[in-house]
Amino acid sequence: MIFGLFLLISSILWLLNALNKDYVERLKYPVKFTNIPEEIQVQNRLPDYLYLEINGHGYDILSYKINYSKPPIRINLKKTQLRKKADGEFYLLGSDLGDIANSRLKGEVSLIRVLPDSIHFITKHAETIKLPVKADIEYSAAKQHMIISKPELTPDSIEIKGIPEKLEKLEYVTTEKKSFYNLTADTKRFVKIKSIPGVKMNPDRIQINITVEKYTEANIKVPVKIVNVPANYSATAIPGNATLNVQVPLSEFKSLGPEKFSIEADFKKIKNGKTELIIFKKPDNIQSIEITPKQVQIILKKSSQEE
Repeated sequence: MIFGLFLLISSILWLLNALNKDYVERLKYPVKFTNIPEEIQVQNRLPDYLYLEINGHGYDILSYKINYSKPPIRINLKKTQLRKKADGEFYLLGSDLGDIANSRLKGEVSLIRVLPDSIHFITKHAETIKLPVKADIEYSAAKQHMIISKPELTPDSIEIKGIPEKLEKLEYVTTEKKSFYNLTADTKRFVKIKSIPGVKMNPDRIQINITVEKYTEANIKVPVKIVNVPANYSATAIPGNATLNVQVPLSEFKSLGPEKFSIEADFKKIKNGKTELIIFKKPDNIQSIEITPKQVQIILKKSSQEE
């Protein structure tokens, strides 16, 4: 028991004596490089950590090891002068970072050096081009609703910046994949542009607008027009009208009439006295058209000639 007590006391005295001595130690700090000039792009991987080699009493160094938090050291490249080694290659010396490193040290410790002793930046000049945006989206309307038009992208093109080798392979950029199902009203959503390594996007997201409206069904009787009739002949379609069953937005129902449609029968495509009907013209927002009948019989008659 007494031996154990003496052992404890001697251990404490040894520790106190050890902590009172000076030591050299390396502290590991995360590092972030900020405000990289927009006209260049760094091609090599920069270090994630810096090591500060310090000298100080054991008490102070122990506090760094145990309690002292280590937020990232931020190196602002607009305020830090890069040394030029060759075209497109720059570097920083560890000694260039002394002021930044010293700002992180507290207590009776002194900075010996910063490691690595040099940080290299291999750069290439960046260019800016404008590319169209394609939306990678899936969408659908709820029951008794319809998508009025193709989704609108705002903006429909963006500026991208990167080295020529990256940009020359690109024809467009795409959004991140998104789904919008069972829509019952106009929908506006912001969607991010899909990132491309080594390329900056401006802006990095766009707005997608999808116009949705309730619809109703309507039956429209439209006269059949016969085309490509031989000269000196007249042709008659039997029946002379076709009925279109259409889905139309409620806002356009009252203005819908046969004059907004054109149905044609092509005389050149007659088989066994009949030809298919073709919907030649229709309003843009009309969907799900069914035509009855699908074929008509063509009666050809020679025109009377004036003597």
